[in-house]
Amino acid sequence: MTKNYKWIFVVLIFQFISAQKSNWTHNAIAKVLKESGKCFQNLECEKSIIAAKIGLNEAIKINDHELIARAYNLIALNLEEFSDFDKAILYYNKGLQQALKSKNDTIKEGIYLNIGNVYSYRKNDFKRGIENYKKALQYIRKTKDTSELMFTNLNIASAYFRIEDYKNGLPYLQLAEPFAIKNQDPEALLTLYSLYGSYYTYYKDFKKAEANFEEAIRVSKLSGSQFLETFSINIYRDFSKLYYRMNKFDKAYLMLNVYNEKHEQIYNQERTKLIGSLEHKLEVDDFKKEIYKNNSQIQYSRIVIGLFVLGFIILVILIIVLIKTNNYKKKINVELEKVNEELTLAKANLNEALDIKSQFISTVTHELRTPLYGVVGMTDLLISNPNDTNNDSYLDSLNFSAKYLLTLVNDVLKINKLEETTIFLENTQFNLFAEINSMIYSLKFLAQKDNNEIIFEFDASIPKNIIGDKNRFSQVIMNLVSNSIKFTKNGEIIITAKLQETELHRCKILFEVKDTGIGISKENQKKIFDKFFQIERTGGVYEGTGVGLYIVQKIINVFGSSIKVKSKEDRGTTFSFILDFEIANKEQIIEKNDYLEITKDAKFLVIDDNDIGLLLTSKILERNNYICKTAKSGVLALEMLKNETFDIILMDLNMPILSGFETAIKIREMGIKTTIIAFTAASKEQVFQSVFDSGMNDIIYKPFDNISFIQTIEKHLHK
Repeated sequence: MTKNYKWIFVVLIFQFISAQKSNWTHNAIAKVLKESGKCFQNLECEKSIIAAKIGLNEAIKINDHELIARAYNLIALNLEEFSDFDKAILYYNKGLQQALKSKNDTIKEGIYLNIGNVYSYRKNDFKRGIENYKKALQYIRKTKDTSELMFTNLNIASAYFRIEDYKNGLPYLQLAEPFAIKNQDPEALLTLYSLYGSYYTYYKDFKKAEANFEEAIRVSKLSGSQFLETFSINIYRDFSKLYYRMNKFDKAYLMLNVYNEKHEQIYNQERTKLIGSLEHKLEVDDFKKEIYKNNSQIQYSRIVIGLFVLGFIILVILIIVLIKTNNYKKKINVELEKVNEELTLAKANLNEALDIKSQFISTVTHELRTPLYGVVGMTDLLISNPNDTNNDSYLDSLNFSAKYLLTLVNDVLKINKLEETTIFLENTQFNLFAEINSMIYSLKFLAQKDNNEIIFEFDASIPKNIIGDKNRFSQVIMNLVSNSIKFTKNGEIIITAKLQETELHRCKILFEVKDTGIGISKENQKKIFDKFFQIERTGGVYEGTGVGLYIVQKIINVFGSSIKVKSKEDRGTTFSFILDFEIANKEQIIEKNDYLEITKDAKFLVIDDNDIGLLLTSKILERNNYICKTAKSGVLALEMLKNETFDIILMDLNMPILSGFETAIKIREMGIKTTIIAFTAASKEQVFQSVFDSGMNDIIYKPFDNISFIQTIEKHLHK
């Protein structure tokens, strides 16, 4: 008799002796079932099943519901180990029926947990798994077993997460967390951190997800448990998916490699284990034959035959498992190849994104060059010809270029968010003819560089004054004209404005920008409006990367229109679009030279830490005959307000020591009700709500139009 089978011999002898008596005692059956459980924990399934069946037969004889339930539970556990899940559920339910008739809550909770495990981890029926886990919780709360309570809550959370029901799963995870941390159970901690990693990944809190996955891996390594190390391989797979979503493709690829290596290692171990188990089954068969040969009793013969059949069934099951494992490996390899292809594609997309990023600086240079050229050129003309009669037109063009440059900077700096950022149009009254003429003045120096002529054809029937977003419209025309100049030499750029129709107080105007330049091929005409697209050309150097036309299309779309292009190579290009404007009535028309009524003896306090800003604002006020005092900080302003009163306070927001917001709050706390107007270069979205929350009355955004500035001031003075 070999050492491995001495225990079976003892069981058989024990059964033979006990069979001479009329009945087994409760303790005797319980002892056999306890040995069955130990064998199962040691993965000695054949021994476990033999003992469990012996215990079941004797428990049925004495009608002990608790012991019958335990025996059925042990048989089901072994069947589950052999991957016969349907039969395992059948025996679990038989055990549950008996357990519910007993007074032992521990066996009830245990069977419900085992059923939940089969449905969740074997059959992927997570809803039924959750249902059984929750039934187990009712009895766990009675027994007050904190360890079982912790693991059951983790199982419920895991099942909910597997069906992506993170909302219902999170409370159970949070209930398990304090027990897992307190007990420092490696299996519980590994499960806890990996589930939190999945939760934060789902809700795109990638920083927390990464921290939890790292903690889970740390626990698995510190524990030294082969079981936990095996369980942790799925964490590397989930970690890889997280890094993929974070666009950290190098780390994603690294984690995927770790997962592949560990998965291959475990697969080889499982295959070796299966082969060893098959050899073990052959030894069992030999042992059964020996028992059959040396024991003539009918009872032993039945047991030997049963063992032989059971061994054969187990052998067949293991062969099936081996085949299924091979098929599963093939399936996993296909999935991994697919993931690798996706990572390769993602890497290519990343490289493309990096190329686009590297083009951004040159793009900014291209887009800013046109208005900067106008500013520099006009300034040089004014300096070199101070008494030139054309200075007024030069100043108009210089002013226009500066305003256009501000609008362009704001757009280019947020070019990558243009698709998701809403552009709001501002309605102001302006003279269309004068506006386009001002642009032509700014661009003519750039046109003369390549011996080009800009021609303006204006329909006299167009209303003199219209209402719309003047700056956005100017940006469109400037981009189109500068684009035409860039690709034209010794030619013409013709700007056309033609009235299409009028209706009530609105008019539709057709605009065309036509050049005699090198033209655009048919295949590139749909691409020219793409962000950063630049046509590769020969025979010349053309700076920039094409962001201008991208901005043009976006702005025209905001106007509710679309842009068309007609072009032939070496024959020139024509861009055309139709815009709808409101016709300004007499009350809305503000002429450039109109004088505003100035409030006499109005007294201002200007608070700004910037010397240039302070000087500029005070000079504008004094030029309009206002009384002006200045303070270079909020602290100095508060001291001045203790002794003096003012009609209006102009407040810069970004100041050291006390910000504009803090200064305004302190002014209101002093009981001063003077009108406070915020004076800032920040965007409206950044400061609007905070300005009024701090007690200020209005906002003027830098840089400002002088007429609008005075109008805003006078509006509050008249109040």
